[in-house]
Amino acid sequence: PVRSIAQSSTTGHGTNVIQGLAISMESTALPVLVISIGIIVASLPALCGAVRLARFNVTFDGEKKGSFTGLPIPMQAAAVVALVLNIEKQDFDLYSPGGLSLLVPIVVVLAGLMVSTVPFDAGPRPSASYVRQHPVKSTAYLVGLVLVVVFQHIGLLIALAGYLLAGIGGAVLGFTRAVRSAGGPDDGPPDDLAEPPPPTSLPTPSPVGA
Repeated sequence: PVRSIAQSSTTGHGTNVIQGLAISMESTALPVLVISIGIIVASLPALCGAVRLARFNVTFDGEKKGSFTGLPIPMQAAAVVALVLNIEKQDFDLYSPGGLSLLVPIVVVLAGLMVSTVPFDAGPRPSASYVRQHPVKSTAYLVGLVLVVVFQHIGLLIALAGYLLAGIGGAVLGFTRAVRSAGGPDDGPPDDLAEPPPPTSLPTPSPVGA
């Protein structure tokens, strides 16, 4: 690079300036690309959250349902916070290449889940009727609360991971059932391959004069 700049100076000041600018742009291309990707990834949660909120306002019919379409924004934020807390507690440099390679894909996946159609549970209601109607969900949320209280940041990460896996697993199970039901029952072979019906016997003519 230095020799090319020195050689360009032999033809005049203009070529020297142009060659110097070209070399400087080449040396800063990779940092600019990395910074641009970082800005895009950092803005994904906010952008996807805005899209999800707009979709919720459009599709909300005034009736509270037992599930949300897409990952709720507070759950996404709590998942990122739990991940960062656990990484920092392990004395791991979050901003090192290893830390970014772990954090960036998770942030992208969480942002994508917010605008997806995966159903996630809306959370328990503190009432006796809800506990009677949903004993499994109530028990799962109680276990998650105990994990958070006992193990703090690790428990929070485990509880949120269980919440995410429950939503994704339910979506996969529903998709599998839909694919199986779309296939329909086995109706047997086509008509052209079916066995022909047995020939019907003609009635025997009665003798003349009988």
